[in-house]
Amino acid sequence: MSALIMHVDMDAFFASVEQQANPALRGKPVIIGGRDNKYHSIICAASYEAKALGIKNAMFSQEALRICPQAIFVPANTAKYVYTSNQIFTILKSYTPQVEKFSVDEFFLDITGSVGLFGSAENIAQDLKRRIRQAFGITCSIGVAPTKLSAKLMVKLKKPDGLLIVDRAQVLEILQDLPIEKICGIGPRLKKRFHQLGILTCGQLAQYPDDILDDHFGVTGLWLKAICLVQDHSAVEYFEEKNTPPKSVGHSQTLREVTSDQPYIRSWIYLLAEMVAQRLRQKGLQGRTIYFYASDGFEGGYAKRKTFHEPTYDGQDIYQRCLEIIRLLGQASLTVRVLGVSVSNLSAADSHYLFEEQNKRDRVLKAVDQINHRFGDWTVVPAALKAAVY
Repeated sequence: MSALIMHVDMDAFFASVEQQANPALRGKPVIIGGRDNKYHSIICAASYEAKALGIKNAMFSQEALRICPQAIFVPANTAKYVYTSNQIFTILKSYTPQVEKFSVDEFFLDITGSVGLFGSAENIAQDLKRRIRQAFGITCSIGVAPTKLSAKLMVKLKKPDGLLIVDRAQVLEILQDLPIEKICGIGPRLKKRFHQLGILTCGQLAQYPDDILDDHFGVTGLWLKAICLVQDHSAVEYFEEKNTPPKSVGHSQTLREVTSDQPYIRSWIYLLAEMVAQRLRQKGLQGRTIYFYASDGFEGGYAKRKTFHEPTYDGQDIYQRCLEIIRLLGQASLTVRVLGVSVSNLSAADSHYLFEEQNKRDRVLKAVDQINHRFGDWTVVPAALKAAVY
């Protein structure tokens, strides 16, 4: 039996959450900005009503408001989106333990072993869509296919509130005449280089000689060809609770658009560091090795790990160590779409420090964790995260 991979993508997630929370926003063009000041913000999400007017993610808010002066601006509410995402994650895990949180509004599930319990992939998908709609009043689009990236592609073809279930033969048929830029990982620059070789469709890329692809694009070209042949069998990455601790704890995020906005990028790195730190503390762990990854989504990226003398489970420390790694990479200015932060070389957390300042900081972290546990994740966050956008 071939694998059954499900991709769940929430429809206009941040805007939909805001519209559900405030009925006055429903049916209206809503833009979600990363900062309170609507004239000095970047659009991190837009409702479908706003998108229909030409408003796009990562657009400057001033430009968006010129396009649609009647658009309703809502500053991003990180706590609200993360809380809803975590609740959706809990629903997904009722179908299979193999759930990967790809981003705050995207999830992969390996349901290969679940169909025997729930009847079929369609039964799972329809039931999941119903439960999310009933619980949160929002919709999602779902694709089911033999591989992760083909499942993700099926979602793109059926948004919003769509469902598409295909086998390998059907994926190959869909890919035959599909423009290559529809494949995740192919951006404007890579598209131009493929076009220069006469490769316009996924079907053409699937038939292109390996040696020529390797000469022009290296392993990236061969990987993209494997996607077009539905041979990219990367596993759903999930953590199954066991008695043994994990080897690493990490989070990654695919941004909506490529960006060179350094404060925006650094706020994301800080947020990822805080998310990793929170999970470390929940598991009673600390780590010494920090791994940082950044990519523009086109032609590779930057990645480096560094082991530090002192272990940590403090998000601020992890963030500062990421900045040190960036300096070691020699990248004063990043252009990114994908960011990742992880901590490894783990050990049991030790909250006894030699210096009183460290003990005070540790007491603050524990107090924040207690508040967030009682009132919901991200009720209390570092002030610097006000710039972090979802």
